[in-house]
Amino acid sequence: MIDRCTMKRMARGLGVVALLLCLSVAAMAQSGQRVDVPFARELNRPPFAAWLSLPNASRPVPAVVIGHTSAGVDGRTAPYRNALVAAGFAVLEIEMFKNGRRPATLDDTVPHALAAQQFLAANAAINPLKIGIMGMSWGGGLAILMASELVSPFDPRQRYAAYLGIYPVCWPFVGEAPNRTSIALGSTTGNPLLILGGTEDKYDASDDCQKVVDRVNRKKPGSASLHMYPGATHAWDNTTGSYKISDKNAFRGKGGDVPVSPQTSVTSDAAALSP
Repeated sequence: MIDRCTMKRMARGLGVVALLLCLSVAAMAQSGQRVDVPFARELNRPPFAAWLSLPNASRPVPAVVIGHTSAGVDGRTAPYRNALVAAGFAVLEIEMFKNGRRPATLDDTVPHALAAQQFLAANAAINPLKIGIMGMSWGGGLAILMASELVSPFDPRQRYAAYLGIYPVCWPFVGEAPNRTSIALGSTTGNPLLILGGTEDKYDASDDCQKVVDRVNRKKPGSASLHMYPGATHAWDNTTGSYKISDKNAFRGKGGDVPVSPQTSVTSDAAALSP
């Protein structure tokens, strides 16, 4: 593992999600408030649930949207939310779907990400130019997808300022499969992207996340970075103990059982890097 000072130097180049470590804002957070986030009007869909946490501050603050895993909202966002709020960020944790109701593709949750950005940008307590998005697993893949110009609005004021994927499934983005996700990173916004992965994550081959970073950097040099935790599995932040995930997307889409183990030291480190 690279040392903390090196990671913080990296963080200084990674915008909203991995920057502003020295933001001088009082860090006592309000408890997460349940809010309803409206979709774009043309979608004609009911709002979705989210939880908004705000630091005490006298000026508009940066914000981060957090997307959950395929298990839905299950509490594992807490370490990341707490670290972000303590660093002076507002946090919006969105509910895209319930456990067991994962949609077919990441594209199905892009409207949630777009709506969340607009919801925060309309809040006078938020700096609309400093809104990032992060997530774990499914939510991490969504964060990576939002770096694509295929789904990101043309107006920079409606785009996310930075992207953080925590143990995302990387292989769909490497450009091998003939689908929308595989071509998504052929054109990117150029805003900073950071991926945190584990060397024992069996969803991907060992170099898939590196391939994603390399692909982005070929288009926008220096905009993407990767940190791999030695020995870390998928879902290192789960709180239910060791188990296996049976998923058709595992092992680069071949399907199978993915072993996961909670690793509190990795979770703590990843949470410290999220602000």
